[in-house]
Amino acid sequence: MWLTFNHGSYFITPKIAAGRLCPLLLEDPQASFSLSFHIAIDKPPQPGDMYTLFQHESGVRFGFMTAYDHDGDPDPDQVFIGFLPAEGIHKHTPRRYKQPAENATKGIDTEALEEEDKKRAAKESESGAAEGEVSLLQQLWHQEPTPTDDSNNNNKTDAEKAAEEEQATVEAEEIIKLPPTGYQRPESMIPICWRQAEGNIYTLAVSGGTFRLYRMGFPLMDPAPLPYLTADLLSRAAPITLGCDMHGRNCFKGSMRMFHYSNIGNTTAESNEDAVVNFFDLLALSHRCGNGQVDNGVEECDVQADPDGCSCSCRMKCPPYFGLLQQQNVEKRWLASLPDIVGAPISEKYLHRGFDHNNRVSLYCKNERTLNIQGTPGPDIVTYHGDLPNGMDMVLCGHQRSGNWTPPTMDCWQDCDPTQESWWNDTNVAGGSKLHLVVPPRPTRIRSGEIIRMECAPHNPVPKGMDTYEVLFCNDGFIDPLGLPCKSTCPRDILMPPFYKRPVLERKYVVEGEGYQDRARRIVTCKDGYAAAKGSPFEKGVQESECIDATGRSSCSNAEVCVRRSTFPAR
Repeated sequence: MWLTFNHGSYFITPKIAAGRLCPLLLEDPQASFSLSFHIAIDKPPQPGDMYTLFQHESGVRFGFMTAYDHDGDPDPDQVFIGFLPAEGIHKHTPRRYKQPAENATKGIDTEALEEEDKKRAAKESESGAAEGEVSLLQQLWHQEPTPTDDSNNNNKTDAEKAAEEEQATVEAEEIIKLPPTGYQRPESMIPICWRQAEGNIYTLAVSGGTFRLYRMGFPLMDPAPLPYLTADLLSRAAPITLGCDMHGRNCFKGSMRMFHYSNIGNTTAESNEDAVVNFFDLLALSHRCGNGQVDNGVEECDVQADPDGCSCSCRMKCPPYFGLLQQQNVEKRWLASLPDIVGAPISEKYLHRGFDHNNRVSLYCKNERTLNIQGTPGPDIVTYHGDLPNGMDMVLCGHQRSGNWTPPTMDCWQDCDPTQESWWNDTNVAGGSKLHLVVPPRPTRIRSGEIIRMECAPHNPVPKGMDTYEVLFCNDGFIDPLGLPCKSTCPRDILMPPFYKRPVLERKYVVEGEGYQDRARRIVTCKDGYAAAKGSPFEKGVQESECIDATGRSSCSNAEVCVRRSTFPAR
């Protein structure tokens, strides 16, 4: 048979004249059985979701949930398979991925689902699957709360109700905190890869109170104890469902081409391998990825023989992207994330792991946003920005060449920090008086390609005839050197010899020229009726003075060319 499972589309053991057909999976708790499935997963479960492969009416469920790494973040290439925890997967979902209103966030009509459940409950009342029924397994585990009496609840004060709600919230949060040793997966589940469009044959073997999982006839684990009470419950005759739970929810997203039951569970690896060969012949399947052998012309590798270097689809994995960045000496500039995982962090750890064929990774530059830094980063933190508008790039594994990443289209360029420049303390923003910072108007980092515009303070202008401002560019962490010559002005008065303490007399001298900045010039001549003293070095009656590197402190002598002093002899 070929079954495709989606919400509301699943298989349940058919009815007979006497009621629902109730198969007996285990003849007694110490007996054995095996279930084999040929399945292909289209899409892995998101955090907080689970896929039901089959469910026993007692509440025993076998299926998938999100796989998490040591930090409690979803693994994009793996899922957990096994007996789903009777206490619920919320206890195994890290806090930051908890979805208290997942139906609303996914656009699911909750009211429609509830109405659908009511109709299904009315039709299936004879099977004991009425709405609101707590499964036998959940009753025995005492994990689900029993219905409360509303009359008793109404007698409680608002303060008592609030205290109970707060305590329940605290308890719910406590159970999904990560332990100090990192994330711990459910004991009844193991990680497997899932990116295999053609599908694989998986076998669940139960024997003597233990279970074991196989893929393509090869064991994926050592025998492990069945979850508490599972053997007892599976030895009870009850309906089972395939693809969804008893209410048509938590459905498996994928396809199942074969479901095979055998009352022999103590199988050997050899017998499982022989069974897989028979199943493949029966289904006329030629692609046997995962059988431990590389099929030339079809496979590049085999995931069973080389799980570290081979993808689940028997195509080469892509190596850690960090190695490619290291070759370009830019490994310190990048971070990565998983675009297919809602809420996945932006972290360096994704640069240090390989990925399966057809996976994709988002690339980001290290900066205050991706590092989640509030305010301005400290001087010891180097930041970078990309040259794409959204600051994000994406690379694909095996899209152009198997085992290789597609080339990036974004570069990360180092930001510039003007506050670390030698001239910063001279700016008005830093409390200085020599330079005026126009752009940026406050102490901040600028990105590569952005500018700094600088002007001289009014009392320290540029030399006459030069540009009054300078533009500096940030180029991958380096700022252009500042060449703006801001200098002090010369004194406003031209003093009269021989003592150079009094300004020149307007009745004797004519002064031409303007400005007091460096290179400003003055031409001093005698007025009509006056002339330079005979024998004076200025007998021609003209003196040109220029402001050169004025300091505003020292006086100029006769030999100096400076507008501070006039070397004209007095009459």
